[in-house]
Amino acid sequence: MISYILLKICGPDGTPFIYHGHTLTTKIRFMDVLRTIKEHAFVTSDYPLILSIEDNCSLPQQRRMASAFQDVFGDMLLVQPFEKNESSLPSPHDLRRKIILKHKKLPEGEEENSFSVRQEEGKDLDLRNSIKNGILLLEDPVDKEWNPHAFVLTENKLYYTENYSTQGETDVDSDGEPELEGLPSIPQDELHFGECWFHGKLAGNRQEAEDLLRAHAHLGDGTFLVRESVTFVGDYCLSFWRQGKVNHCRIKLKQERGVTKYYLIDTVCFDSLYSLITHYRQHPLRSQEFLITLKEPVPQPNKHEGKEWFHPQCTRAQAEELLRKANTDGAFLVRPSDKDHGSFAISFRY
Repeated sequence: MISYILLKICGPDGTPFIYHGHTLTTKIRFMDVLRTIKEHAFVTSDYPLILSIEDNCSLPQQRRMASAFQDVFGDMLLVQPFEKNESSLPSPHDLRRKIILKHKKLPEGEEENSFSVRQEEGKDLDLRNSIKNGILLLEDPVDKEWNPHAFVLTENKLYYTENYSTQGETDVDSDGEPELEGLPSIPQDELHFGECWFHGKLAGNRQEAEDLLRAHAHLGDGTFLVRESVTFVGDYCLSFWRQGKVNHCRIKLKQERGVTKYYLIDTVCFDSLYSLITHYRQHPLRSQEFLITLKEPVPQPNKHEGKEWFHPQCTRAQAEELLRKANTDGAFLVRPSDKDHGSFAISFRY
């Protein structure tokens, strides 16, 4: 069975967001959606996943989105014909564990600064041909506040988005805490920072990596982590469990035309550490001694436990009371989220 997901993407300013019109769902960050899709795409079925893109973004944003698709999905993304000189479409069986994008092609000669929106009649409206477009303030009938909406005015109709956030505004998450928005998109060389498998600079270096892998040996062969190399400063080290032993491989860096490349083998290079690890979680790592595919990442140790700023039993109301007593700007604490299990909230005084 082929899976099918519709992504409605809007980005008149700043970072693209994904939302579902005419529902109570809020907008979701583009990169968060891609990572979630990658993690769960083939949990129940290996058959291909089709992402249908309803794109309301400018061309520069579309280019950034295309790069993000390739960085996050890696080899899972179908970017070229399945076979050279193919005369018929490949079968779903041929496209197992592949992600396919369904997106309208740009018309010939489309200008760099063009920006179009999809109308109810199914036609695209180029903003350059609209009478007026910009930000429209509408009064909310419930809270009586004036909220901004991106709008397009044609000769006979007015189109506007359900909501619009300008760069630097804040939203409130499910825990009632403000989420910082308008931040720049994550550079490729920083994508690994948010991954479970990246353990940064371990205080115990190689020995700590081996201890962590032995502690999680029950996850099986291919369990792994990535850490900063101490011996070769600036490089990284891939440590993984295989046949009852810990193995270490140096991840090297080199410059090609001003671009940093990451590699284990000189002939197979990647634009980011994230892309390298994604590749070897889908394709085997080969050497003269073994052939192994990276499987489960070693979870992050709970180093926050025991810290004076971490309050494991603190509620939001208790946090506010503690910070009122502190009476110092910048005073803070971290606590478990009241509503989102497994997440945390930082409370600070300002």
